[in-house]
Amino acid sequence: MRLTYPSYLAPLLGHYALVVLGLYLSRFIAAAPDWAAADKLAGLGHNYPYLQGLLQWDAHHYIRIAKDGYSLRNSVQLPVYPFLIFVGHKAGLPYELAALALTQIATVAVFVLFDYALRGAMVPAQRQKTLWVLATFPTSFYLTAAYTESLFMAFTLACVLATFRQNWFLAAFFAGLATLTRNLGFVLEAWLVWALWPLHTKYGKWQRAWGPLLLPVAGLGSFMFYEYLAFGDALAFVHEQAQWGRSYSWPWQGPIYSFQLLNQTHFLPTKATFYNWINLGVWAMAWAGFACFVPWARRKPAWLPLALVCFLWMLVPLLSTGHNDPLLSVGRLYFICIPVFIGIALLPRALFVGIICAAGLSLVVATALFAKGWWIC
Repeated sequence: MRLTYPSYLAPLLGHYALVVLGLYLSRFIAAAPDWAAADKLAGLGHNYPYLQGLLQWDAHHYIRIAKDGYSLRNSVQLPVYPFLIFVGHKAGLPYELAALALTQIATVAVFVLFDYALRGAMVPAQRQKTLWVLATFPTSFYLTAAYTESLFMAFTLACVLATFRQNWFLAAFFAGLATLTRNLGFVLEAWLVWALWPLHTKYGKWQRAWGPLLLPVAGLGSFMFYEYLAFGDALAFVHEQAQWGRSYSWPWQGPIYSFQLLNQTHFLPTKATFYNWINLGVWAMAWAGFACFVPWARRKPAWLPLALVCFLWMLVPLLSTGHNDPLLSVGRLYFICIPVFIGIALLPRALFVGIICAAGLSLVVATALFAKGWWIC
């Protein structure tokens, strides 16, 4: 009897294989010079050195919130992930293991939900190609690291699936969870309104569905009220971005300045400039994928609202750049743009294979550098 496997299994295992390879290769890379020992977390570093590589940068803030609560410095982080880490700790896990266990569960959920969401829109071979793009994306190591990307994408895909089934309460509920995981989740309100509008105009069902749409608003409003009580600023999670080196700019300035910085180093890839290469490469890759997704979505009307969501997700980071990093965190923030993976999977086979190979190699290198404290994005 021939065994059949779900189309998400091979990409999921392939993703973990590339991340593990990157973690292994990190042992041959020197730690970043500004990798302050005082900022490393205690516990996993001694007993599980490879897992420590997944607990870098923002992971420290999420775990500190779970341990000690919010401070003004980490008020930019939203509460769902720290709260779930706290719950995992209460269930008996160390904070660090709870943080990583959550992201592994969410990573599996992302692959499974993405596969289910694409059923009816793509044949199994096309679905698997899309999932391979996700699995090899240069910054997809953030799925398995102690970051919010996997949770956010899982909530987003759950919202999409619930919308396809016209379960508006569940759709709004997951949109609310996404919003309280990353503030860009609030854009999912546009997805819900667009999906509901035809029902209102044709069947008059808007009145029965408008209530759940307030869930994301209520969730974000509650967090803003908490920050007002705690810090006297309901928008502390926005205003404190300036302390992280962000400033506002025109959307075209970041890519141009990033290209100029690479030109100054004669386009030589080094550990110190790799983050610039990653951000600029992901920026180009994402917009190309988006351009391919839109014509496909016009033939699949259920997916078309996600084009608007993706456009806004890709535009907002370009309006907030870094002083020394013109595409600050674009490689990570663009990773959540689900339509990009679909668009790249639609490319001609030869081009698709070339992109997947280059992306997979970049993922291994990025994982290794990230594990040693180098800033990637």
